[in-house]
Amino acid sequence: MPKKRGAESAEEKSRCLLLEAGKKLFARRGFEGTTVRDLARTAGVNLSLVSYYFRGKEGLYRECLELFGQARLEMAEKLLQPVSTLPEYRERLKQAIQEIVAVQIEEPEIAQIVHREIESDLPVAAKIFEETFLKIFQAWVKFFQHGQEKGYIHEHLDPGILAQILQGSLNYFVRVDSVRMRYFKHSIKDAEHRTQLVENFVSVFSAGCFREA
Repeated sequence: MPKKRGAESAEEKSRCLLLEAGKKLFARRGFEGTTVRDLARTAGVNLSLVSYYFRGKEGLYRECLELFGQARLEMAEKLLQPVSTLPEYRERLKQAIQEIVAVQIEEPEIAQIVHREIESDLPVAAKIFEETFLKIFQAWVKFFQHGQEKGYIHEHLDPGILAQILQGSLNYFVRVDSVRMRYFKHSIKDAEHRTQLVENFVSVFSAGCFREA
């Protein structure tokens, strides 16, 4: 017998509340430091729903990361497509950098969980990492390889290293944003400063990598 619409809405609401609670608690306390009881209490739902929807704490943790990773992968694959001209290539680079920065502002808890998971050698989410975040990295490598094939990027540069430099540098800027705000009164949460950061990053990266900077 099909479920009534009201029941479906209530179930979806409870599920979403648990996902939001998971983002906050896993970011703040880590996977080991978060209990099922904490998750249910923060979400304001019955304890049994963690198992009902996600088969336990680990399932909820994985789904938080997987939803985020899949959305980011889709965006990366959309933006990092082959192009025909250097101006188009530069614009795609700019858009992709904007996306990386914007996403980490919009989803700071998940970004923090991803960083922590990578630093701890992926104890829980190795498969999700391989299916999403690793593929995002590979999309960047292919983007730089394409740039070399088209003659936009110097042939002596390694596409894999370029991808690591780009992602690592942007992640660093995001992670130290609160410190930068405290001492220099600049934050990427401010639209004007964020635009300046992206423009500067594209300029510096282009000067070092592009044949025609």
